[in-house]
Amino acid sequence: MRHYDIPGCLDHQHSTNFEWRMAGGGIQSLVFYYHTLFYYHTLSDLYSSITVHDYGCGMGDGIALIQAAFPKWLCFGFDVDGERVYCARNRWPTIPFEVADVITTEREADVIMSIHTLEHVPNALSVVSRLRSLCKYLVIVYPDLTHEARGGHSLEALSSAEFGTAMTPHAIHQSHYVTARRYSHDEPLMLEGNNLFVLRGER
Repeated sequence: MRHYDIPGCLDHQHSTNFEWRMAGGGIQSLVFYYHTLFYYHTLSDLYSSITVHDYGCGMGDGIALIQAAFPKWLCFGFDVDGERVYCARNRWPTIPFEVADVITTEREADVIMSIHTLEHVPNALSVVSRLRSLCKYLVIVYPDLTHEARGGHSLEALSSAEFGTAMTPHAIHQSHYVTARRYSHDEPLMLEGNNLFVLRGER
């Protein structure tokens, strides 16, 4: 595996968002990065210039990792939370961040990322279909745990099995990995399974 100079987003003390840091956000970004690194490296061999849009970017850790690994790529972060966008801009000043909603976006890109976001939106499968029309490749991470098991933190009623079955016909890659996180300050860390899908887009 190639070595890349990964920025300070992996240092929890670097985070300006207490809840994200306490939830193990930096570690989650690192694990996601290593599970997608080979795929992104393959893209870098195919295309000299790539535009990557990250929806639900939060503090910007995930897109910052991709930008650090591939500095010639054009990376952008989007989130519905204006406060997170503000913090991401301050933290990663070389990466453009904007307030935008994955449900309504019409922006086209070579690659669209949506990491732990689609379980929070209604009609997730319709959103996936529309996102595929906007890109060449769509990268999704969807959790194992259901809405009830996650204590009501996910709005989408689809189980991971239902979501995965719908993704399979369009997937060029599927894998599973485990991270640890908590959903409130007074809860212990819990293991959470994550399903990574790389879908072929229609653009």
